[in-house]
Amino acid sequence: MVHMLKKLLYLICIVVPAVLSADTISNYFSSLDHSIKALGVYRVDFRLESNGETFNGYYIVKDHDFFFCFMGEEVYSHKDTRYIIDTNRKEVTILSSEDMSHDFLDNPAMDFSKIPEIFDAKEVGQDIILTYKDSSKRDESVRICRKTSSPWPECLVLNSSAASITMYIESIHHYNEPFPLYASSKYSGYIISDMRAKIK
Repeated sequence: MVHMLKKLLYLICIVVPAVLSADTISNYFSSLDHSIKALGVYRVDFRLESNGETFNGYYIVKDHDFFFCFMGEEVYSHKDTRYIIDTNRKEVTILSSEDMSHDFLDNPAMDFSKIPEIFDAKEVGQDIILTYKDSSKRDESVRICRKTSSPWPECLVLNSSAASITMYIESIHHYNEPFPLYASSKYSGYIISDMRAKIK
């Protein structure tokens, strides 16, 4: 479920009310990418519901870096290095850019203007449905539930053959506190698995 969740998390900033005809999708997402970047450093708070359970989390984005916090997992991504912390098992995994997944949705600091290259988009009533262009991922889709009173969607629903997850966006706003950076002293006593050394 966590893998599916991450795919949903990194889409939650991509929709404002618009008419998504085939001729305007590219311009729409380019404009949206500009709007997101205009926030500068920003934070997204969310509530997730699946199988009758509710979970809360957030992430913060600064340029190409991000910090992610959800269900006991913290992720610091800075330049070419990603630190993945499992606070429950007290483990830190360090990855280089070569080790990281190249899935477009595994990075909340992505360039939203490239979304039309990855997804097909269509309107169903007031909602928007995104499906992968890649036929091997056709079993996954995201329904973006829009509301007229806000530029941000009310919720997103990720459907796949494995599960259905609904995420409600609590807030998206400029973040004016110090950006979180990985500090080894915060995780003293944790088991460190530095995967970068294994590829050298």
